[in-house]
Amino acid sequence: MTIGNGSGSGKIWHPRNGHRPRAFETPSTKTVPEELWNEIIKETPFPKRLGQPDEFAALVWDICCNKMLNGEVIRLDTSLRMFNQ
Repeated sequence: MTIGNGSGSGKIWHPRNGHRPRAFETPSTKTVPEELWNEIIKETPFPKRLGQPDEFAALVWDICCNKMLNGEVIRLDTSLRMFNQ
């Protein structure tokens, strides 16, 4: 969807970008039992921790400031892949 939506109309350019965050520490994730997070973190390649809100905010800021990005989806997930079992 980001590539199809990233289009210009006349002289005005409207870039569209996306982000795909995964396991981040938020007020709602603090309600999840610590044992579950420890299992998820154990499977995380690097870094072995939850993401912090300021790291997410920094990515969003960089996406907004970079005029060369268009139609991109940036994963912010520490290489963690969650599959259905």
